[in-house]
Amino acid sequence: MQKITAKGIYTLLKRGSSETVGTPSFEVKLSEECTACVSVSYQNSLVETVIKDIDVSKEFESCLIGVGIFNLDSVKDGVQQEVKSILKDLHTATKNVLEIIKYFLRHSDISEALFSVKEEQWSVDNVVFNCLPTELSVSFDVISIQPLRNDTIASIQRTLTNGVKPLMAMRYLHRAKHENIPHYKWIDATIAVELAVKEVLIRANPSIETVLMEVPSPPLTKLYGIVL
Repeated sequence: MQKITAKGIYTLLKRGSSETVGTPSFEVKLSEECTACVSVSYQNSLVETVIKDIDVSKEFESCLIGVGIFNLDSVKDGVQQEVKSILKDLHTATKNVLEIIKYFLRHSDISEALFSVKEEQWSVDNVVFNCLPTELSVSFDVISIQPLRNDTIASIQRTLTNGVKPLMAMRYLHRAKHENIPHYKWIDATIAVELAVKEVLIRANPSIETVLMEVPSPPLTKLYGIVL
């Protein structure tokens, strides 16, 4: 076994600026053996997280020298798991500090995503740092829109004439489509599904509105199945 230092440099995702005192540092205890130091430079929108004295295998150094930043999958499985564990600890410590700043100090200017990765490195001697490789992942959304043309203009007019209004659920669905964080995307999408079923049933039979809106909802499988 040998010991290394891991360092992550992150961009603080925020808009505007707030009054800060220098670059405060915080200790985050991740386990009995592992403590991270997280320094936040609000003025420069930078966060540096350092974890020292991490125990790694003897082959860790030889396996990672010269490995490209997005080539973690080319590394031996055992070392891959070590790298993933280190990255997880860096992210967890950084997230813990920024969440407290955002929610306890009411820094609404900080994005829900909190931070993005600038550099993640490791070192044996705390002098020469090498990049910690990671896996390359890409996600994208395809959203098409209907332009205002003769047929869609006529459709809008028919909708207005018939007194049809968009479901409130569509607001949550729209928000879910544009949300970048999976956790919040899932919450908004789930609300949209539940609300859509209730709204459709209420429009079909307004007398059941109180029951549907006041009584706890059944699981979505039942709501979509037997109830609908």
